Amino acid sequence: AYGVKTLGPRQEPRFVAEAWRLLRPGGAIGLVEVSVPPWGPLRAAYHFYLSRIIPTVGRTLVNNDEAYRTLHLYLDRFGDCRRLAGLFRQQGFAVREHTYFWGCATGLVAVKPAERAGAIVTGA
Repeated sequence: AYGVKTLGPRQEPRFVAEAWRLLRPGGAIGLVEVSVPPWGPLRAAYHFYLSRIIPTVGRTLVNNDEAYRTLHLYLDRFGDCRRLAGLFRQQGFAVREHTYFWGCATGLVAVKPAERAGAIVTGA
């Protein structure tokens, strides 16, 4: 998956519950998202890149900067995959978290166990 950063706080638990419903026991879901890097100078440079450079590239190459202008806003709200990883764990998944490119992207792999111990996230 690539795009969970656009989900709101009420949608994230529903996304996790739906992943649980759709996966067979032993099944896995993996995702990678752009993320806010923890190191201040890199975070500032990355924010500039996403808020200024990417929209310019979008306008130049595909004649559409609107789709790229809000990327940094979603990213600021999303942060990284840690909160989502916690929701997957609450649901009962075994989760491995990953950091890429010095924190400019994070990801996770969530595996549904063979037996369900009981879910906490309801998807409501």
